[in-house]
Amino acid sequence: WCPANTKAADVRVSNNVGVRLDSFVANPGLAMADAAFTANTVQHCAYNCFDVGANSDMPVRDLTIEDNVFLRDVPQALYVFGVCDVNLGSVTGAVVRRNDFNGRGESEGGVDGCAMVAAGIGTGIELSGNTVARSWGSGVMVLNTVKGGLRVNISGNDFQHAGCRNDRMGQ
Repeated sequence: WCPANTKAADVRVSNNVGVRLDSFVANPGLAMADAAFTANTVQHCAYNCFDVGANSDMPVRDLTIEDNVFLRDVPQALYVFGVCDVNLGSVTGAVVRRNDFNGRGESEGGVDGCAMVAAGIGTGIELSGNTVARSWGSGVMVLNTVKGGLRVNISGNDFQHAGCRNDRMGQ
């Protein structure tokens, strides 16, 4: 949603509804500082709904994702690297709290379908107070793809029928 190599500070995205879209937030060319995504509802998101810090050359710092609702996000196509509701890449200081993740899915034979992913190039990530229900993949996936640095605190979350199974969680 911006030209490549753009910098932004004090970004606020709140009280929006997105239905049947690929991604609600995707910032491969945007370096953000002090960003907050709050009280949004996303339904039927095909790819990574909140894809933040995917480009390690454009880091994100001081990020808050809270009080959002993710409903029945299932892709119609197979994505080689998988899909999730919140994908945190090159992020320093992120808080993901009090979100509801409901029915994150994956295409037949897909690799993820996770609610939240900490992709290993960020540091200081807190995942707390979230509800994850019927995630076809794991509720949280932590990937440490670089040496050292990764600090993730996962606490006080409620996981209901979330696991590394791809049988549509009995649906």
